[in-house]
Amino acid sequence: MSTRLQSRRNPVASVKAAVEGQDGFHHVQDIAWYSTHKISGRQLTPREIDGLNANGNMCLPGVTWQSVRTTANVALNFIHIRKCTFGKNCTIGNFAAESHCDLDGQEVPCGLYNSTIINSTLMDNCLVRDTTLVAGCIVGHGAVIVGCGNIVYRPSPEEARAGGITCGNGSFLPLAVETGGRDTPIFAEQALEDAAVIAGDRSNTEQIALYEKAVKEYVEKVKCAATIIVDDAVVLNCPRIENSFVGYSASVISCTIKNSTILSAKGKGEGERHKDRTHIGGGAYVENSIVQWGCHIDSMAIVTGSLMCTHSHADRHGKVIDSVIGPCTGVSEGEVTSSLVGPFVGFHHQALLIASFWPAGRGNIGYGANVGSNHTGKVSDQELWPGEGTFFGLATAIKFPSNFSHAPYCLIATGVTSLPQRLDMPFSLINAPGEMIAGVSPAFNEISPGWTLGSNLFMILRNESKFKKRGQAVAHRVQYESEILRPDTIELLRKARTGLFGAGGKARIFDSEGSPVYTDKEAPGIGKNYMKEKARESGISTYSRFIRFYAVRALFRAWQEDKDGDCAPHLLLTDHSPNGKCNEEIDGVTVLTDTISRRSGGQPQFKYTCQWYFYARDIFLAEFGDKFTVKDALRTYDQMNTEIGIAVLQSKQKDDKRGPRIIDGY
Repeated sequence: MSTRLQSRRNPVASVKAAVEGQDGFHHVQDIAWYSTHKISGRQLTPREIDGLNANGNMCLPGVTWQSVRTTANVALNFIHIRKCTFGKNCTIGNFAAESHCDLDGQEVPCGLYNSTIINSTLMDNCLVRDTTLVAGCIVGHGAVIVGCGNIVYRPSPEEARAGGITCGNGSFLPLAVETGGRDTPIFAEQALEDAAVIAGDRSNTEQIALYEKAVKEYVEKVKCAATIIVDDAVVLNCPRIENSFVGYSASVISCTIKNSTILSAKGKGEGERHKDRTHIGGGAYVENSIVQWGCHIDSMAIVTGSLMCTHSHADRHGKVIDSVIGPCTGVSEGEVTSSLVGPFVGFHHQALLIASFWPAGRGNIGYGANVGSNHTGKVSDQELWPGEGTFFGLATAIKFPSNFSHAPYCLIATGVTSLPQRLDMPFSLINAPGEMIAGVSPAFNEISPGWTLGSNLFMILRNESKFKKRGQAVAHRVQYESEILRPDTIELLRKARTGLFGAGGKARIFDSEGSPVYTDKEAPGIGKNYMKEKARESGISTYSRFIRFYAVRALFRAWQEDKDGDCAPHLLLTDHSPNGKCNEEIDGVTVLTDTISRRSGGQPQFKYTCQWYFYARDIFLAEFGDKFTVKDALRTYDQMNTEIGIAVLQSKQKDDKRGPRIIDGY
């Protein structure tokens, strides 16, 4: 099996489906529906005009009531229109006497009150109150705009000539390389994984060209000549909303939004009501960006030129600039610039992540981490590829270029400064050097391959639990694999183990105790670090133990998955056919994320049977031989489960024992 940069995903097909409104995509249709309602309606009757005048409404100088139309099929209920000033080309809906809008949990009558409205369409039973200017807008049914400054459509001359605004769609983001080279266009319904394919594999120029062409077609479809506030959206106390689309039931409070698309949705059931509702508030600033369903941007966060994927968040002064933030990932207090960040990344403190390509995500960025040495003193053209689950500890400093993509779930310890390097040792600990060793650069750190599996297994299993729980929020849109030991990570373990075996006996450097010490000259794959003999042996043992654990677990799961079917246990070790139950083959290790994420509904029914027949059985036979029976395997699986349980307990007890020795009343 070989590592490959290419992906089985077809991002071009995804964009085309969005253009055509297939596979659950519907933003193009939403834009078309609202755009057709911009100028419809009939003229006001004399009685309606008299009623509007009597309620303190007026027209701007030079404008007459002939410029105001209504979509009401019956007499306009002007009782709910008071003290408003109208300009040219306004269309207003009707306001039923019994209709109310939800204003911060309170029911208030719908209508138009004390606001200036120009060149806008306001649909039935919306509420516009105490707003300085609503100009060039379409306001949907039941939408609320209260206490705002300017809600406006202000295209540039170029946009006006081109037919309208794009609301952030079609912008090219300088991902990973700040100066350009992996530039990727974004659009409203884009998947993180498709953006990763385009940014990550620049060799497929034909695919990139087709993708950019398809995105351009999408952008043409979603161009609009209005700022659109969709049905049931709530816009409160915002100083400015300009050239933007605010989606269904979105909550937009005390923030500024410019040239952006805000997607939002409301669940049908009581428990689902706010699941996909997007919230932007607390002085947040959003510009030239796409914010997808269920996102939360608050407390002075800044999002510019970025794609916030579904259920991501930014808050507490966090800054997201020219980046893609994956589902269930958040940026609090720190800064992310020119990066593609995958799902489930924890970023809760003041830190920096810049010029990073991290599609697999699932990692953590500690306080004070400086993951951003992308400037050589000449130009900021360097990049970093973190691995899945990389943990950047407190005050780490990561020098570019570096590639950890083949070393998932590594932990870079507090205060470590890492040199530019390629690392191929999964689940490793990179720590500051424990001693000065003659012949080893003092800038090298010490690496312990397999450490997070062997000595910090609690962290790995806790991560699996977190991914599974948090992934439920987006499971109806994209399904993420929560398991960490799966075919692609196991293959990386096998490759790393081979490298550690090959280094044995090649050491030319020895520590103060005479023990062999290895660098990347003897052990390719350990990066710009040194490795002691004890760490090499421990890495081989740990990698072997978990490769074997995966193999026996895969056998057990395949049997459990089909134990009521036609697959007897002993047949799992023969050439017994899976009878067409597997619809895809595990065909290699993917640096990108097509093996760990799927669109909702795409999970194969016989997941573990597929893994067994197309991958794990070969691993099993290679590790245990053809004399090892199913009974032997199940006994081994039971024993290894017990050992893992003890290891997890011991991993956690280290902290529980140390605490009382240091802290009184721990």
